Amino acid sequence: MQPLRRAAPGAGQDWLQVGDKTAPSEWLANRESGGRAEKDAARRLQAVLATADARFYEGSRMIANRAVQLEAMLRENGVNEDARTIIEQLSSIAQDGEHAGFGETGKHYVTARLQGASREEALALLKRKGLPGPTTGEER
Repeated sequence: MQPLRRAAPGAGQDWLQVGDKTAPSEWLANRESGGRAEKDAARRLQAVLATADARFYEGSRMIANRAVQLEAMLRENGVNEDARTIIEQLSSIAQDGEHAGFGETGKHYVTARLQGASREEALALLKRKGLPGPTTGEER
C-alpha cells in the first residue's frame, strides 16, 4: 500500500483566493511544474513577484492571479506566454515606484498582442504611451 500523497499547494487551482495561506510564488511555481515545484523555483518566483510588487499597485497575490488570467487569454488566441514571463516583461517596462496597474497594463498588452504586435512591439508601445494606473477597486 502506497502512502497518500497530498496535492501541492496551487496544483490544479485556477485562482489564489483571498486568505489563502499559499504564497503566490509557491502557487505559481506549482502551476508551472504541474504540482512538482522545487523550493528554488518558488524562491525565484518570489523575487519576480517582489520586483512586480515594487512597480505595480496590486500586491503579489493579485499580480499572480492576473498573470494567470493573461496567460489564458493569450493561449486562447494562439499566443503562448507563461505567467512568469508576463510578470517579468511587464515589470521590465515599469519604473520603481510608478505603481501602475498590473491588471490594466496586462489588458493593454494582451490587446496589442492580439492585434498582431510581437512581444517586443507590445512592450515598446506600452512604454512609449506610459503605463495605465489601477482601476477603481483593484486591491493591494
